[in-house]
Amino acid sequence: FISRAAVHLENEVSCVSIAASVNGGEKAGLVALGMWTEISVRFLSLPELKMLTVETLEGETIARSVQLAWLRGIPYLIAALGDGFLVNYELRIKAGPDASSCCAVSLVDKRRISVGSKPATLSQFNMQGSTHLFAASDRPTILHAVSDGGKLVCSNVNLREVRRTCGFDTE
Repeated sequence: FISRAAVHLENEVSCVSIAASVNGGEKAGLVALGMWTEISVRFLSLPELKMLTVETLEGETIARSVQLAWLRGIPYLIAALGDGFLVNYELRIKAGPDASSCCAVSLVDKRRISVGSKPATLSQFNMQGSTHLFAASDRPTILHAVSDGGKLVCSNVNLREVRRTCGFDTE
């Protein structure tokens, strides 16, 4: 194990999502951290863990699961809150000077979706060449983007309650 960078945060982390590369870069990426005490998501750049921005989530419930996902080529942040709601944003990522690093992130086009009354756990999976998200909760849901305009669509799953999922053969 080789430590490349470290960062000290004022609050504990409730959830993490890592995107290994942004803007097609090979060595740079983005980290989204849901914070336990404050109701926010922090974005850090990889590999240096430089703080890019802090986005406050509206409401009174912390993020329990976050995912950075590129759905139909559009980057999204999806946060599963402790009250059963999903909040999704489209990400605006500004490339750094070498085009493989990220230097600024902003969130636009907020949407709030109820997927149950309990906290959901988000996981990505690929099917037929497209990336999708599964929200494991008391009302399991699949999120995917439709091709025209990148609109996110939710599809309910005919299962009572799903607590966790794991991918296999996802390549």
